[in-house]
Formats: sequence, structure tokens, C-alpha cells
Amino acid sequence: MVERLFLKIDRIRRLRAATSITACVRRGPDGSFGLGLSDDNALLELHHDENKHALRLGDQIVSVSAMQYDGGTNSPDDGVPLVRERLAAVIERHFADRDELQLHILRPKRPKDPASAAAEDVFAVLELLRSDGGEMGDLVSDLWEYREAASWGAFWTVTLPAGAAVVRVGLHRSHLFSEPLIGSTEVELDAIPKDGGTATRWHALRRSGDDSTGEVHGEVLLSLRRYAAGGSVSPGVGAPRDWQEEDDELDALFAESLLVAPLHEAAPIRPIDEP
Repeated sequence: MVERLFLKIDRIRRLRAATSITACVRRGPDGSFGLGLSDDNALLELHHDENKHALRLGDQIVSVSAMQYDGGTNSPDDGVPLVRERLAAVIERHFADRDELQLHILRPKRPKDPASAAAEDVFAVLELLRSDGGEMGDLVSDLWEYREAASWGAFWTVTLPAGAAVVRVGLHRSHLFSEPLIGSTEVELDAIPKDGGTATRWHALRRSGDDSTGEVHGEVLLSLRRYAAGGSVSPGVGAPRDWQEEDDELDALFAESLLVAPLHEAAPIRPIDEP
């Protein structure tokens, strides 16, 4: 048996600099938290002043957790992530009896520039890393025209080579003479349950050194699944040449299908000839 990893890029959003922070919010006199949110859980308005000191319009809420009794703060990984659900539904299900909550948010460093909503070409790079950070090879997606609310759908299915410990996804802009990195995210393979179904959540895109500043340059919605698959007579089947030993055989047709992630976009519908 061999292990395979399925990784899909569902969406990307807010490709601009933001700071990752934690805000404590309380219910107001009306019993609500008073947050007017978009479908994507971005703050549009405050219905009362109870949380005016903690939040700003434009804050992107990414997860929610209960207040610690000792007054400490939770890490974003300790909370309930907001993937496709509205915050109100998550609070009703997990925190209906709580009067105080911690919100983990991304706060834009500058007001939104109308030009940032313009479409631009981007592409993604998937890399497998060893535990020491050594690179084992990479796979590159097609170009995609980024739009704030659009779904992407590019995906890879790869055989995990021995020694692989981390998967990294980097997002790049495609310019005429350069391909600047927007940011990347890393997921430890041990954190993905084997045969545990598909896990989907937002991941922050960061650059080198951002961990110390809390700066984020966008988010990517990833669906990940790690599972066992039937073995092959060739131990290198499904892995790019960089991921194999020199003497391993390569299934060219299967490997070629992995070199570029499919680009899913609408195709025009042929007109119907009227009688």
C-alpha cells in the first residue's frame, strides 16, 4: 500500500497585507454581539457600541473560541474555524451560552484600494518538504484569473514519497518579467488524518519573517485528504522524477497528469439551432 495526498485550491481571498490579531467581544444589552457581517464573515457594520473598541470595519473573522478563565488568549488553531458557515451559526451551535468570545481576525493594514479588486493572473506551486525543510520537488498549476469571490478548483493527487513531512502551497502573481510570491502556507502531513475524509479550511498566506510580525498577505481555502491506495509494481509510480530514486521507474502518463493542475473554468454553451 502507498499513501496519496489529494489537495484542492477551492478559493483565494483578500490578497493584501493584513495583521493577524485576537479580539475579545461581549454581548450587548440586546443579548447579541451586534456584528453585521458579509457572507464571508467580514465586518460591515456594528449594531451597538459594546464591541466598538475591539473591532474595525473590514475585519475578516477567521475563527472563534471561548474566553479562557485565566484571561489568557487562545491561538487561532484552538478555535472553531469559519470555513463556509456564517459566524452566527457557529456561535449558536458551539457558544450559545457564552457572553464573551475571542475572535481571531485579519485586519487590513490599509483601507481597501478599488484597484485591488481588479482581476489579475496568479498561479500556485505545490511542494513536498522533508522534516528538515529540504525540498523534494514541486508541481505548478495553470494560470488563473483571480477574482475576489470566484472559485478556482485546481487540484493535485500525488503519491507521498518516503520522507515527506510537510506540504507547502505558494501563490504567485504572474507578471511579464517576474513571478513575485504573494505568500505560502505549510501543513504538516501528520496533521492530516489518514483515511479521515477531506478537511477544508482557510490558511493564511505568509512570507519569510511574517511569523514574528503576524502579517498575512491573503488566504487560501484548501481541501486536503490523505489516504492509502493500492501499491504498484513500480515504487515510483505517480511521483515526479525529483521525488524518486534514480533507478526507479516512472509511469509517464500518470506523472504527466500531475505536472499541471487542471484549470476549471466555464465553457461557452453552443447555440441551439431554432427550427
